[in-house]
Parts: sequence; C-alpha cells; structure tokens
Amino acid sequence: MMNSSEPRPGWALLCTAFDAPTPYALRIRQDVLIVVDGRGMIDAVLERNDPRRTTLEALHAAAGTLKRLPEGQYLLPGMVDLHVHAPQWPQSGKALDVPLETWLQEYTFPLEARYGDAGFATSVYDSVVRTLLANGTTTAMYFGTIHAVGNQVLAERCLALGQRALVGKVAMDEPSQCPSFYKDASAAEGIAETARFIDWLRQHPDNAQQRVLPVITPRFIPSCTDELLRGLGDLARTHRRPCADALLRERLGPRPCAGTPGPHRCACAA
Repeated sequence: MMNSSEPRPGWALLCTAFDAPTPYALRIRQDVLIVVDGRGMIDAVLERNDPRRTTLEALHAAAGTLKRLPEGQYLLPGMVDLHVHAPQWPQSGKALDVPLETWLQEYTFPLEARYGDAGFATSVYDSVVRTLLANGTTTAMYFGTIHAVGNQVLAERCLALGQRALVGKVAMDEPSQCPSFYKDASAAEGIAETARFIDWLRQHPDNAQQRVLPVITPRFIPSCTDELLRGLGDLARTHRRPCADALLRERLGPRPCAGTPGPHRCACAA
C-alpha cells in the first residue's frame, strides 16, 4: 500500500499554454501562471492582469516552487487513450501472425494468466504507465485481468505516477471461449470480484480525488455468459459505474458468435 501520510507542497508554472475550451476552438494563453496544489490539482490559471498573480508568483518564487518553461516550449493538454490492454504490454510491437481467436488462446491468455503475481504485474504496469505518460497520454482507460492483485497494482501505479485513469477488472466466464486456467470460476464470482474491486479503488486512501476510477469490464461478448453480462449490467446501474468492453469485429456484418451459446451477436465493421 502506498504511503500518503506526508503532504506534498504545491507549485506553480509560468508558461504559454494551449487548450480547447470548446470542441471547435483552440485557445493560446500567453504568459499565464498555473498554480497547482499539494494534491496535484490545478488550483488556478492566472492571466497577467489577475490581481492575485503578483502575490502568488512571488510566494512560489521565494519558496523555490516556481517553474518556467523555456522560450519556444509550450504546455499542451494531455492525450486520452480510451482502450489500453495493459497486460498485453509485453506483446507490443510483435506482429499478429494468426487469427485473433488463435492469438488469444496461444499467446495472450497465457500471458495475462501471469498477472496474479504481484511482482510480475508491477514490472509490467510500471513500464506501461511511465511510457504512456512520457509520450503525453495523461489519461487512459485500462483493461486489466481477472486478478485482484494485478488490478490493484495497476491502479496504484497510476496513482503513484500521477496518471488519471479508469481501470477495469476483466470479467470472462464462458467455458467454450476461455481456457480453464484463465477465467472467472463462475458468473457469480466475476460479478463479486468486480464489485470488490470497485469498492477497494473508491476507498483507496491515495484516491481521495477519485483521479483513478473503476470501470466495469466484460472482456467481450463471446467470453461472457448471459448471467455474467446481466449481473455486470445490474452492477453498473447500482454503482453508477461506466462500462467498457471489446467488440469482436467481422467483415461480413453481424452474425452469431461461433461456439457461443445464447443469443449473442457481434458488431460488424472491419
């Protein structure tokens, strides 16, 4: 567990900043003072003529907490990645030489099954979060795995490194589509473990600002029984949580998912 007992000092940044106050407008704010509090939250963005600016700039300069961007550098809004399979990070850059279903069964599920090991999870997830932040992704929606410990590690790396995130415990229980070594034991277990992760993350002592949020995450329709999907839907309504899933996509349009019982259908578009 992370230690949040020591308060962090606030700081301020002098810079030229770009932002988009509406979807159709780009704003350039020259020579602004951005004041950040000890929780890492932006407290104020002060223009040159703001009456508070002179005092706050002087206070941070005296405390050594005033930073300046050099000439020719600018502050830009962070990027948002809405679909990151965090446990698949070790596979990044490797070619997909087989169909998706084969790739999942032969490569990805065996890899994801390793995230019940906190040490392995830490080594991978620390790299994921650091790399995304270093490349400007300040918010990410993460698919985790079925493991409580691995998902907790992922959420804590986001909290420790300052990335805003949504983190989901992946739910998957359909025995015809999921290997026996990597699946929820039952729909009831998948629902209960999802609820436990939601409660754990919402109550985390380092997450008072709710900068890292839990998200309900069925892996995708073929991997889930109807009972699991119904239970996750009920959970979403009860907890008012967002949902994320991955849709299988086929070139020939909607069709029943092969080998999957029940009235499941998959979205089309390649």
